Amino acid sequence: MTNLWSFLLQTLEVSWTALFLLILKRLLADKLSPHWQYGVWGVLFLRLLIPAGAFGRYLLTFPAAALQTAKETAEASLSSVFCDPSSPVQVIVGIPWLSGAPKSATDWLFVLYLAGVLFCLARYFLSYVFLRLLLRRGRPVSERQQKQITDVCSRYGLTPCRAVILNGIPSAFVCGVFSPVLVLPEKGADDKILLHELLHLHSMDAFQSILWSVCRSIHWCNPFLQYVFNRIGNDMESLCDQRVLELLEGEERRKYGEILLDMTNDRYPRAPGTTSLSNGGRNIRRRIVAITRFQKYPKGTALVSVCITLTLLPALLTGISAMPLPSGDTFPSSFNTAGAHLVRCTTAAGAVDTYAKGLMAQNSAWLTAASPSQEQTQVDELVQELRQKNLFFNGDYYLYNPVPCKGRRWQALLVFPTSCLYDENGMPETVYNQEHSAEETAWGYHVFPVTIFQENKNRWVVAAEDGHQQFLMEDTFPPCRYGSEDLPSCQTTVEGETGTFLASLQLIYTIQPETASGGNSSFFESINAGGTTFLPPDRNAEFSWAFYYQTFQWTAKDQSAVSASCSKVRMNVSFPDAYTADYEVDENPGAPAWNGTLLTGGGSSFGGTITEPELPPSADFRITIFFDDVLQESVTLHGKEWLYENENLCS
Repeated sequence: MTNLWSFLLQTLEVSWTALFLLILKRLLADKLSPHWQYGVWGVLFLRLLIPAGAFGRYLLTFPAAALQTAKETAEASLSSVFCDPSSPVQVIVGIPWLSGAPKSATDWLFVLYLAGVLFCLARYFLSYVFLRLLLRRGRPVSERQQKQITDVCSRYGLTPCRAVILNGIPSAFVCGVFSPVLVLPEKGADDKILLHELLHLHSMDAFQSILWSVCRSIHWCNPFLQYVFNRIGNDMESLCDQRVLELLEGEERRKYGEILLDMTNDRYPRAPGTTSLSNGGRNIRRRIVAITRFQKYPKGTALVSVCITLTLLPALLTGISAMPLPSGDTFPSSFNTAGAHLVRCTTAAGAVDTYAKGLMAQNSAWLTAASPSQEQTQVDELVQELRQKNLFFNGDYYLYNPVPCKGRRWQALLVFPTSCLYDENGMPETVYNQEHSAEETAWGYHVFPVTIFQENKNRWVVAAEDGHQQFLMEDTFPPCRYGSEDLPSCQTTVEGETGTFLASLQLIYTIQPETASGGNSSFFESINAGGTTFLPPDRNAEFSWAFYYQTFQWTAKDQSAVSASCSKVRMNVSFPDAYTADYEVDENPGAPAWNGTLLTGGGSSFGGTITEPELPPSADFRITIFFDDVLQESVTLHGKEWLYENENLCS
């Protein structure tokens, strides 16, 4: 927690967990033993350690979105050092620390909060140190008292510790964790009191009290959690009472209750790392009522308790639901963009699907959900550009030529074929179809250069490249699904002895949403007389089938020399690591139309779903040149290596 907002999110999530546990404990108060009533707080302790939203889910999403909205509103006019106005509220570690010098009002509030944490920790530490210094005044117990302690330990199978007598205290207590001391009043203590304190020692309750005191200090300004921590201390004492009563019999149990009743108004030294029989008059009265209802719970209830706790763990520790993608119906409009900052696209394809559909719908919330945290300004500019150009999308899109770069990043093109293009006068574009001798609607592409990468462990994003949208005009049918000469390709060139070898690759992916079947990446699920049903973005989508088209070209260095020396030139392309199919082309150097170039190619689709863009199986290939069936030269091109070296596909 490095800023005020991350602390508020953390304490908010912890509070929801505590509230749920309080309600559950109330419902099961008479049904499950004090062992479970206290043990279930272990779920809260783990929740205190786990950063809120670490798994991309929250116990309640609406308050988290409201907090994000409040942050963006408050930070918009500030120059905070600890946080960025448009960045999502996130918790890296559930422990606060200072990351710089404060500058804004919210920075200083966080510093004030940290000062409170340090004050509480110092107060607890000094109270413990003072108590340990006070124990130096104690004197060793008498032989009779030492024998009494030894007998109690022997009778109940407990381990004794060093004991001292301290004047001015009403009853016994234990102080310390690594070198515990049993402190007795001058008048001595009853066996049942000794049993209570030795059971505290056996259960390491002093160490647990230190942990809860640290948690109390971190959340010192949350009054609800302060109440919860008091309840935890009470449940710890009630559990120790239960352990005592399970070891006592008949009349001894009644006498134990009388001892508690006599301590209603007593005050004891209280500090982290200590335990005592009394925890306040009101709490003792509650414990006495519990003693009157004492029962030994059957062993079956322990199994029920474990099952309930294991059922609670996943939901309370990792969250119940992910932040829904704002669409205008989920949150009020003022929450749309703010809530989108908390949305996480868990796969690369999910980020592409969310970003692409955000472009088609001109939905700034969807674009924000799939964009890097620091690029809200770019998102707003892009949406404004889309609305000014009044772009039309038919509902399909393709990820074109994803080129791997360093650090699990891909440069690619988002290509949207459309049949509704407008000229400079705002009129629909048409082309003349010679085959049908008629004017037809012109097809074209909207092209958006993008970079895909993983912003953090649980969030994939898409960043728009400079220049944003480009437009490419086509004919009456858009073949970009199977490659297009109008769209750029990945190319590599090798200079050989006989000429120049050129290879081009076009690689096209679609998206397979979890909510669709058949690999349909359409923005529209169905269009009929009853209206349009939208297929919303799927943040967990995968890349489905892909199509790749490769062309291979050889250009002679000296065309006249080739023509004079042979009557036939042949180029052969093989894929030794993939399959046996070859491309082969022959040309007659003496033909008037021959320009000294051989050209061939082909394409194929390959199925299956993948989480990240992969290269086609024919990434490596070999090109061989023959003059009159005599081998002249053979080169091997490593498409995989070339793709990694190329880092500027979109230029």
